[in-house]
Amino acid sequence: MQTNKNNFKIGLFAPADYIDKNKFQKAIYNFKSKIKNIEIIAAPNIFKKRGLFAGTVEQKLADIKYLIDANVDMLMAIKGGYGSARFIENLDYSKFLKTKISIMGYSDLTALLIAAYSQTKIPMFYGYMLVSDFYESISAEQIKLFYRAINRQTFSYSFEKCKIIKQTKIKKINGIAIAGCLSVLCGLAGTRFSKVFENNNILFLEDINEEPYKIDRMITHLKNADFFKNTKCLFVDFNNCKASEKNKGTISIKTALLEILGDYNFPIINFPHFGHRKKRKIIPIGYNAEINFAISEIKFNPNAK
Repeated sequence: MQTNKNNFKIGLFAPADYIDKNKFQKAIYNFKSKIKNIEIIAAPNIFKKRGLFAGTVEQKLADIKYLIDANVDMLMAIKGGYGSARFIENLDYSKFLKTKISIMGYSDLTALLIAAYSQTKIPMFYGYMLVSDFYESISAEQIKLFYRAINRQTFSYSFEKCKIIKQTKIKKINGIAIAGCLSVLCGLAGTRFSKVFENNNILFLEDINEEPYKIDRMITHLKNADFFKNTKCLFVDFNNCKASEKNKGTISIKTALLEILGDYNFPIINFPHFGHRKKRKIIPIGYNAEINFAISEIKFNPNAK
């Protein structure tokens, strides 16, 4: 496999937690052994440390500017944790518009991905991070999906074996794909970046290690903030979100979703393939998503209107 562009450049940056040098070096080695025809440029401050953060807000912003000035084609986060939301209000998004740079990451990167897409309408990719996904082995499918992302190609996934939490009579659905970690997405409510939800959308929500009552609370928060008013279909991936011993007997996440979102006429599908998992699928934020329930398939098209 190769890129559609000669000398495709990926800029590595650390928007959240500080970076372990040994893990970084092993991940870089694995990345280069699997992904060919790519030039990698690492930002100068990635090994800085301030508390649990990878440097200060100013250093993170300087790193992004450095990579944009280096004419990279995509920014790829090294790892998540927490920190992206601390600088999204200070980022100069006009530079993204000039260069058409996309960003790839997941989890804490939700804040940056949604903020950048809302201000630029450039596709962003809820996908891989260097240490999180290349420190250990990576599958052939993940490599294929990575190349599809950097080449801005279509994606197609089947949900035939997935559980349908809520079914409707609608057979085909279209909307802009939006994806993110639920707990991070809640932090965008009330910000200028939440305007992304004003368009018809196919929404992908995921989280990990949260108790069902917390998922209930966060879904309720998004509903009260009108995040679901233009949602046409909801895919969820709540990994290991089980009740603790003291909270046994709480209603299930499925029941909570049906109760909280019962007033909306959109399907809800359990799609355990895009969240905090070793073999994750990439969700291209900003692509047009086309769902065909007759064949249980969702396609993502970068060029569809």
